[in-house]
Amino acid sequence: MKNRPKKQKQGSNPLLLKAFFLALAIIALGTTLYFFKFTEKNPAVVYTAPVPSLPKATASPPSPEDFDVHQKPALVKIAIIIDDIGNKKKLAEDIIALDLNLSYSILPQSPYAIYLAEKITAAGRDMLLHLPLEPSDSKWNPGPGALMLSMSSKKLISTFNNDLTGFDFIGTNNHMGSKFTADPKAMHTLLSAVKSNGLFYVDSLTSAKSVGYTTAKELGIKTAKRDIFLDNEQTSQAIASQFTKLIAIAKRRGSAIGIGHPYPATLEFLTAFRPTLLKEVKLVGIHELVE
Repeated sequence: MKNRPKKQKQGSNPLLLKAFFLALAIIALGTTLYFFKFTEKNPAVVYTAPVPSLPKATASPPSPEDFDVHQKPALVKIAIIIDDIGNKKKLAEDIIALDLNLSYSILPQSPYAIYLAEKITAAGRDMLLHLPLEPSDSKWNPGPGALMLSMSSKKLISTFNNDLTGFDFIGTNNHMGSKFTADPKAMHTLLSAVKSNGLFYVDSLTSAKSVGYTTAKELGIKTAKRDIFLDNEQTSQAIASQFTKLIAIAKRRGSAIGIGHPYPATLEFLTAFRPTLLKEVKLVGIHELVE
């Protein structure tokens, strides 16, 4: 009998087994590569805290005032001194009655000085002595109680002290005085008396040659100087223009000082622009701006 070849058992084909194991190896290798390529060793922390929801839309957008980060800038400080108080009763009364934080400077020995001083004190406003000093041009009369360069030092001091008598002045500024304020010796004598009375001095700057401010600084007196005369031209429109310049100075420097007078146009301006003044600037007593 011829030898017949033995039949192989089903499922034991070595080629199929090799193909099967090769496929498994390929799958295992691909899985390993995928894992190392796309998986971080230290995965990022995932925060699970809830995100606050956005505010619901409103009919109108919120205004800047609704947010603390949008604070309104502080108003600039402006002091306005009303000079020449004492000669005109009604005009001065009407200006005081406006209830604006103005400062007032009273001429000594003027007919309504005492009466108007009481009004100013009752209103709680700063009150100064408007001290008459000798002008450069002799045609101008500074009025009673004036200090002149021809006076001795003793006479200057006694006249100044007499001008102060009977009033609760907290400071002084000069009336006229273009000649007197340019004299270093006379101003030293005067301002020494100002210091001994515990007052401050505001240089009205009626002359570019004035040494008042620098002398006061040298003597250690609280002092300041005028920036703008508001009503040299007596129309409401001109005064408004001057006041605009005063605000510009205050915005650039932080504060400014203006001087006005009891004129009808000045009263008209202050009356018409009172709401604007209160809104755009902080009116302060002159004592806040001397240093």
